[in-house]
Order: sequence, then C-alpha cells, then structure tokens
Amino acid sequence: MLTCVTSKGLLNRSHAYKAAVDRNVADNEDDDAGITAGLFMYPVLMAADILIFNAHRVPVGRDQIQHIEMARDIGQRFNHLYGDAYRAVARTEADPFVLPAVSMAARCRRATTTRFRCGCRPRI
Repeated sequence: MLTCVTSKGLLNRSHAYKAAVDRNVADNEDDDAGITAGLFMYPVLMAADILIFNAHRVPVGRDQIQHIEMARDIGQRFNHLYGDAYRAVARTEADPFVLPAVSMAARCRRATTTRFRCGCRPRI
C-alpha cells in the first residue's frame, strides 16, 4: 500500500538511485540501464520497516538519514489519505540517535562472530 502513495518524484531523489543514474550518464548509457526496481523502491521498503512499528525515532547511520526523511514523508501522505495510521517519524536535524560511521572492516569482524558471515550469507 505504501508504494501506491509514494510519488515517483520522491523516489527519483533517492541518493542511491541518483548515483546509479549519474554513473550511467558518465558511461554514456541509458539513464536507467542496470537499475532494478529493488534499488528504486528500497526507500519504500525502509519506510515500511519503520512505519509498521510506529517508531518515533530510529537509530541510523548518516547515510540512512534520507530514508528516515522519506519514511516521514510517505507516512504523512498515507495518514493524509487514510487517517492517522502511523506515528510521525521525528525530524533528524537534532536527533541524537544518528550513529557514528562504522568501517566495513568493523562490520565484517562483528559479522563473523555471529551466525552470519560477512555478506550476510548463512553458514552451512
């Protein structure tokens, strides 16, 4: 349902999508060459993960702040159309829950101590 209330213009502004389009333009490719629906619609998936729990504040890394803002916009649009179903996600400018950057090496070290290896592939 969230995809039905999310504008294409909002999704066009996603950093990951714009970066992929810019790479294609730089390589003289079609703007959307190799861009999947998964990449384009990821902000809606992230919004669903946040909104389903009625989260007011969400701990994120700096690279995910845009997804929080998009979740807020999508939730507000849904509430406008269908009534107050979702709590508004807090603005992020002064949000103390922005997590410091974690290097990929640190992520991989942590991942190998859990049941998943780096790359989120289950051990068999």
